[in-house]
Amino acid sequence: MCKVAKLLVAALALGGPVAGCEEPVDPYFELGQGESMWQGLAGGTRLRLVLGGQGAYMFPIAVRGGGFVLPDNPTQFGHPDAPELDVTIEIDGYANNSGVFARVQGFPIPFTVKDDGSYEYFYVAVLAPDALADPNEIHNLPVTIEATLTPAEGEALTQTYELQVLSNFPTSP
Repeated sequence: MCKVAKLLVAALALGGPVAGCEEPVDPYFELGQGESMWQGLAGGTRLRLVLGGQGAYMFPIAVRGGGFVLPDNPTQFGHPDAPELDVTIEIDGYANNSGVFARVQGFPIPFTVKDDGSYEYFYVAVLAPDALADPNEIHNLPVTIEATLTPAEGEALTQTYELQVLSNFPTSP
């Protein structure tokens, strides 16, 4: 029996996948948060507002996904075939000039392909409006996040999250 056939028989006997024969994954994506470690936005998670390195308040939005086509070099920022992300963050009573709290449109995502075949990107900085004088004003307020990921091929994918803001910064003496 040839090596390939032996490997196939062994993989089937162990119930494991055979390389190149995996079932295709339906396109999906999800948002998370974190600057280097993933924390999904599902469940009772609160959306954390952070003070960025350049002095602006922001939500560091991470992205995971899979099942859609990536460019040959998926980590190249600004590749014309990179999936694009639109994110809108709404907090009642707080809006910038665009009518929402914060928005990012058409952000090209340079995904890293993980060992399991899924895609991941850390992070899109969704900036709070400059008019937010005290970030503690929005602590524990309800927030709605609407996101659309548009791959170069296939249908746009949409997610909506209903959360609360976590922005408990120390106050000045």
